[in-house]
Amino acid sequence: TYIVQTPDIDQKLDHREIKDITDTVAGDFVSGEVDEVSLLYSQYVTPAVCRQVVIPLLPIRALTEVEREGPAADFIYEPSPEAILEILFPKYLHTRVVASLAESFASE
Repeated sequence: TYIVQTPDIDQKLDHREIKDITDTVAGDFVSGEVDEVSLLYSQYVTPAVCRQVVIPLLPIRALTEVEREGPAADFIYEPSPEAILEILFPKYLHTRVVASLAESFASE
């Protein structure tokens, strides 16, 4: 277990710095150095109330049957699902971290 703390990130949300952090965390997860990645942040509730929240980032959980309501469809993916995941995976992590930081800044 290790913790990446970033108390010096300012409210300008330097996306290069965030990308460096998410690339490091994703690389450690993919290499097997860590089994799970969670994000702890301050969730904005009201101007006077915020909550400390821990959300799992990795591994990405599969949808349950309840969440899969609606007709099933068969899709042909181009490029391959692996190529799509390779593109979307870093964007997913980056977006989750940026959104959490923005919410933390709003709760301060």
